[in-house]
Amino acid sequence: MQGEGPDVGAPAVFVRLAGCNLHCSWCDTDHQTNAVELTEEEVVFQVCKIAPPNKFVVITGGEPFLQPLNKLLAFLLNRGFRVQLETNGTLWQEELRELLKNPAVTVVCSPKDKHEIHNLLTWFVSFYKIVYGADDASIPKCFGADDVSIPKCFGACSQVFIQPRDDQDAEKNNKNLQASIQLCLEKGWRLSLQTHKMLGLQ
Repeated sequence: MQGEGPDVGAPAVFVRLAGCNLHCSWCDTDHQTNAVELTEEEVVFQVCKIAPPNKFVVITGGEPFLQPLNKLLAFLLNRGFRVQLETNGTLWQEELRELLKNPAVTVVCSPKDKHEIHNLLTWFVSFYKIVYGADDASIPKCFGADDVSIPKCFGACSQVFIQPRDDQDAEKNNKNLQASIQLCLEKGWRLSLQTHKMLGLQ
């Protein structure tokens, strides 16, 4: 079940790719411990076995753009899947350009502070999801230093979701939630809660 962002509540198959080029101290995802090597054909076979009727696949990480995605993405699209790519936005694969134009592909970018979004990727991002904490001095650099209401290079159709950071501490998490709500009220952005954690789904 997709627990956050634009498709919250939708049944999904998650393809979690190992490795990340960033090392955020608050990251709550283990994308390395149980890593196994599979071919694209093997991944698609496994996805097809457990796919829900809506045929929705989320490719996430780690950072998916660290690995070649064109063959996997093409296989999934050819089999009628709708695919969401979750990325930190710092990397780009030129061979994906045409595939990313497919209306069945959605790119969700979760930018991180002090890391610029790749300028070519910005053309294909439909949604931005920012993990936000009460102690954050500013939201990510890509949003511009002076006026964060319209981030640099945002496409006209892009929406911004603010997700309270999970600090594994009830008091801190409540402060993060309140700060996220306030930011949404100020900027007109949308709040995204990690509903999968509330439901005990990991």
